[in-house]
Amino acid sequence: MKTTDTHLIIGKGEIGKALYNILKPYYKVYIRDKDDDLNGTFDVLHICYPPIKNFINITKSYIKKYNPKLVILHSTVPVGYAKKVGAIAVHSPIRGKHPHLEKGIKTFVKYFGGPKAKEAAKYFSQIGIKTKIMTNSETTELLKILDTTYYGWNIVFAKEVKRICDKLKLDFNEVYTIPNQDYNEGYIKLKMPHVVRPVLKPMEGKIGGHCIIPNLYLLKDWLTDIIKERNKKY
Repeated sequence: MKTTDTHLIIGKGEIGKALYNILKPYYKVYIRDKDDDLNGTFDVLHICYPPIKNFINITKSYIKKYNPKLVILHSTVPVGYAKKVGAIAVHSPIRGKHPHLEKGIKTFVKYFGGPKAKEAAKYFSQIGIKTKIMTNSETTELLKILDTTYYGWNIVFAKEVKRICDKLKLDFNEVYTIPNQDYNEGYIKLKMPHVVRPVLKPMEGKIGGHCIIPNLYLLKDWLTDIIKERNKKY
């Protein structure tokens, strides 16, 4: 990939700013928000705003305005959005802990899905970020939604175990924490790390944050519905 290629990041939130800081030392990078006015053409567009109403049409309008050869959607979006944006669109989800996403992007493998996934991935792999090419953009879109859904599911499970323990006047740590820690330790010794379980603390109140609950609404399924409905009761 040419270091002379121009990149435009659209979205000045945590994702956009983190990407700007990562890419700026290596490429010609610009950043704008929806209310900014920036003219010109750019080789690569990085989409970093959430799946707002008319997301696809808004993204297509940026493509028309800036005439890129490649568009990378870093946003968490419903399955099929990248394909609807067009053939030059690639989906590449972000992993990391808010608000320190820059460290997360540098730490986790960055996945790419879409017809131009290899081209998009090179912009990151050549600056030291580990990348993997997935079969298509639908794969990366779904894996991101299920990534946070799985975390939400485990949070709900821990909270429900705590509820049952309180009801029966039993110690949560003895019922859940200690046995699961010992379970993990044993199976690691047996060289079966694939069955290791998350061991969480039972947080109080509703599940909050940027990702878990909002992402549930991007996939209509009983799995996401259960977490949404249960969270309303906390």
